[in-house]
Amino acid sequence: MAGGIALIQGASRGIGLQFCRSLLQSRPGVKVIGTCRDPNAAHQLQTLKVEFPGALTVLSLDVTKPEDLLRAAENVQRDFPCLDLLINCTAMLHPSGRGETSLREVTAEGLSHTFATNTIGPLLMVKHFSPLLLKGTGAFGPDLLTRPKSTELF
Repeated sequence: MAGGIALIQGASRGIGLQFCRSLLQSRPGVKVIGTCRDPNAAHQLQTLKVEFPGALTVLSLDVTKPEDLLRAAENVQRDFPCLDLLINCTAMLHPSGRGETSLREVTAEGLSHTFATNTIGPLLMVKHFSPLLLKGTGAFGPDLLTRPKSTELF
């Protein structure tokens, strides 16, 4: 089954960008929603948007900001009937971008920001986007087509 609607959170570079690229190149009719903190600085993602007109939507989203999560969920719900796939790709080792090299560099603020980005953000993504996932078609997993639909998560 081709097509489907996928949301890739953390799509400006690295594995998130590659998920967007791979889906757009390999699945005719797919719609991809790529999110990142600063779409204007996400040059490779913007290039993909031009290369695949109408197939890629780019949204601003910082998973550490609850208002961003709500706004993004509302925008996606307004513009798309469902989601078939949600991939969370945002992660960080340390807010400095280089990681701690010793215990002297560990701070409560750094740990809190890292935890918010790596753990809380992805969980809140699932919370806010699960209603759209429950409406999904199973386009990315044929085995899902045979499972009974449930409105309960876990």
